[in-house]
Amino acid sequence: MNVDLKTLKVLLVDDEPDNLLLLETILNFHDVEPLCAASGQKAIALLAEQKFDVALIDIQMPKVTGWDIAKAIHANPAQCDITLIAVTALAMSGDQDRVLRAGFHGYISKPVETAQFFQTVQNIVNGTLALRAERNAKANGSSEPPPTEPVPTPAHAKNENVPARTSISITHTIATT
Repeated sequence: MNVDLKTLKVLLVDDEPDNLLLLETILNFHDVEPLCAASGQKAIALLAEQKFDVALIDIQMPKVTGWDIAKAIHANPAQCDITLIAVTALAMSGDQDRVLRAGFHGYISKPVETAQFFQTVQNIVNGTLALRAERNAKANGSSEPPPTEPVPTPAHAKNENVPARTSISITHTIATT
């Protein structure tokens, strides 16, 4: 399942103005116009007012953290279909698993690799939607999974001249709870 991010409503949350500007600029370059929140409090307010398809969320913010935002989203049935992606400086052993256990569908570590950021987000969203569609098909009694299209291979996997970066970790996971 391939969905064009341009067709989705995206929330971008980061308390660091430089990070917010960088990520917004990358998304804008690909014709995605995210709504930006410079704090967890602003993100919670936007989530109360509007429906989003994707939320890219910094974890470590003062007062209302990315963890708090994820809890608020999971507590609201009207928001349970938001694809949550952590964009975080948390890069210690076990941090990615902790993020995924908290209900995020994907993890991108900072500093982000600007050349791969958009495709990474696209891959996480498509993987999440494909798994969700498969789970819904099973719940509705269908034994056939929905048709899927191949997920594009990252540039570094196709071209040895482009170095692989360890700063991005792509994870296609949906919490089963």
